[in-house]
Amino acid sequence: MKQAFTLIELLVVVLIIGILSAIALPQYTKAVEKARASEAVMNMSNLQKGVDMYLLENGYPSSTKNFLKNNPDATLDIDITQGLTCNDTACSNRYFQYDASCGAYGCSIHAYCFHQSGSDNEYAYWLYMHKSKSTDTWDAKECIYDEPKEYICKGLESQGYERSSCC
Repeated sequence: MKQAFTLIELLVVVLIIGILSAIALPQYTKAVEKARASEAVMNMSNLQKGVDMYLLENGYPSSTKNFLKNNPDATLDIDITQGLTCNDTACSNRYFQYDASCGAYGCSIHAYCFHQSGSDNEYAYWLYMHKSKSTDTWDAKECIYDEPKEYICKGLESQGYERSSCC
């Protein structure tokens, strides 16, 4: 005589798999977003080193100079543009848009993360670093978030980023 599963047993197994999926998928999505934010922090760190090298060689520019442009005269000594598409104002990949600039008062680096749903250009969160000319130190690191993305900024506090809500 053949043993077979009953319909009730199969439904219970499918229900258990569905419940486990419902619990695991949001956690997986958060882990992926945190990994993307870590990549952005690493790119910003490389940009920071490139800006520092530029300033050591050339000093602060008298007018604003955007380093991430589609212009050979505006590039830094390091190349983080692999995998990024650059235009006249910034470089971007699928998840972030980066810009780095210096002027008479200091330097700033940004990494903007767009909302992945919808066609609008609203930011889900962005990372910011600032170097003051007067102190010649990187004195500000900030993660500015839209409410649902607070957990990303909270995770970056251990790397020295302050978090603040934009909306």
